[in-house]
Amino acid sequence: QSISTSLNEQFLQNLVRLRYRESPYFLEVGSVTSSMSFESSMGIDSALTKGGGGGVIGPEAGLGYSTSPTISYAPLQGEDFFRKMLVAVPLESLFVLMQSGWSAERVFGICVERINGLENAPSASGPTPDRPPGDTRDFERLLELLERVRHTEAVQSSIDSATQKLVLKFASTPRDAETLAEMKSILGLAAGSNEFSVTSNALEQSSETLVIRTRSIMSILFYLSQMVDVPSEHEKAGLVVMTENTDGSHFDWGGTPAGRQFRIRQSSRQPNSAYLAVPYCHHWYYIANNDLESKASFMLLSQLFSLNAGAIKSVNPTLTIPVGR
Repeated sequence: QSISTSLNEQFLQNLVRLRYRESPYFLEVGSVTSSMSFESSMGIDSALTKGGGGGVIGPEAGLGYSTSPTISYAPLQGEDFFRKMLVAVPLESLFVLMQSGWSAERVFGICVERINGLENAPSASGPTPDRPPGDTRDFERLLELLERVRHTEAVQSSIDSATQKLVLKFASTPRDAETLAEMKSILGLAAGSNEFSVTSNALEQSSETLVIRTRSIMSILFYLSQMVDVPSEHEKAGLVVMTENTDGSHFDWGGTPAGRQFRIRQSSRQPNSAYLAVPYCHHWYYIANNDLESKASFMLLSQLFSLNAGAIKSVNPTLTIPVGR
């Protein structure tokens, strides 16, 4: 429980720090040890009474148990930081997540930056921009269509045995024909084809290829950090950058594909009903316990961090039992 809580709070704290343009810092569990001890005792208790009533003799026994867990953390840096935080999420992971039950709107809305020229707020992959991102309506429509065919399994991913590349196969059935045709039209794919190669190389784009540019974990953190609610006094003090529309009004990041899936609220007092909360700059930032969309997106972020870790060195808990007791 301590490990889970500390790692979750670390993610939330770093999201808030990124919103304030401060450097994030990550710690990983280095080792877990638990020292256990047992103690037992036995004896006889006696008591004398006055007035010739005799005495009372009775046995007594005791058993004690204690545990002292210790968790060691190490900073994430160097090659490990690069591999886990700055490398783009693998394309295969997107479709594996969808096939395991995650919605296309959540996975693609958070992890994908571009698909065949359709943009998902690429300027949000870094510090908060001054100007709003481009139009995302076509991208959002694509996500709706992807979610529709995910339930019918009309689109399947696999690895081509000859090229070892990821391919998408469209099942041409009367039930999904209209949806698939609209998807091909939005993506600029050949209407007569039902099998398309998937790549991250924009130079390979064609009517037979789907080019997907995914975000890294750090870029995802930057994107989600735009959804942090900011106190008005912090905005007036210039502690954060506010994205402004051409008319000078504030841009609503909640209307972006990721913004519909995630939100971090703020309060001047510690919230009573929060799934997760951290203090920062004299305020509390939290995910509401009844905000199921944000909780699901936060869970996805944790899974992506694990998936992107590459060859993770397993750290098994160590149980230490003192033999001298």
